[in-house]
Amino acid sequence: MSFSLTQAYQNFSFTYEEIFGQLLGRLRYGDQCNSSARAENQCQFGFGCYNESCQCHNPEVSTYHNGKCLIKAGERCMFKYFNYNSLTGSQVFLREEKCVENSICERGLCSCLPGFYKTGNGTCMNTRWFGAPCDSDLECDSELYMSCNASTKVCDCGSASGSGCGLRIYSPCSDDIADSRKCQKNSHCGEEDRCECDSDYFINFVQGDIMFRPVCQRRRFYSYFNETCETDDDCHGDDNNYALICNAERKCDCSGSRPVFSSRKRSVGGRGGVCVQVLGGGCWNDVDCDENENMECKAVERLRKCTCKDTYFETADGKCEPVAENK
Repeated sequence: MSFSLTQAYQNFSFTYEEIFGQLLGRLRYGDQCNSSARAENQCQFGFGCYNESCQCHNPEVSTYHNGKCLIKAGERCMFKYFNYNSLTGSQVFLREEKCVENSICERGLCSCLPGFYKTGNGTCMNTRWFGAPCDSDLECDSELYMSCNASTKVCDCGSASGSGCGLRIYSPCSDDIADSRKCQKNSHCGEEDRCECDSDYFINFVQGDIMFRPVCQRRRFYSYFNETCETDDDCHGDDNNYALICNAERKCDCSGSRPVFSSRKRSVGGRGGVCVQVLGGGCWNDVDCDENENMECKAVERLRKCTCKDTYFETADGKCEPVAENK
């Protein structure tokens, strides 16, 4: 069967990978392939040949959805990789992979959003409402402190009437100890006697089985230079600067590929500064070098390196000093 570019664009069920993959004659997800042959030349981009079928790479941690392979909930989604280029030398980067629907990459792992729970196959499903049938606590809406009643096998809050359930965002509330009902998770009773999200959270509306429902979702915070961290995934710099690492003292620090911290802001509103190269270090462009030290990126003997600007010269201690003007 012939396949044209026009036909591909007319069929909106195709992704770009599928369009160009079919133009190159490559097999789609689930198609039969030959595991003993060169797998990378058989299946479309992002897939490999496993057990005679085109599947996601690392199928134990990823799943296929809407034409793409996504990382399962609970699996690692942030990966460190090293790139060596003859012009710039070695660079260290972090790459964030896409998580399954209704989850985000948080602290290096794919985590289900509030209002969803992790299933056995690594997807994120809507939690269930009060009175819905269940088999485990995970299936019930923990945002409202529900659990699966071991006797009745339905979601409740310790009572058949639901009086023990938490109050939704915007619901009237009271700080009176006599009022036993409390606001849903990650929220509190605000000044106007209504439930509102805690300061480190924001309100988000997720699609439930019946209607949209409000949840309090954690804001994504990163640690910047010299701030506390647990892993490399916690560290971040201005403008997606991925050279920061979590050192032995549990502080975000510059890595070996860009060893010097510069307070120069790389993005509007940035607060962390950036990690840059030292004089003579490999670079792609000027922003890789320390502008505060009067450096720029230039081609030197077929390599790109951080050098002193034209009106500056390199001192014995590796600094760039202004050239004295002739008087």
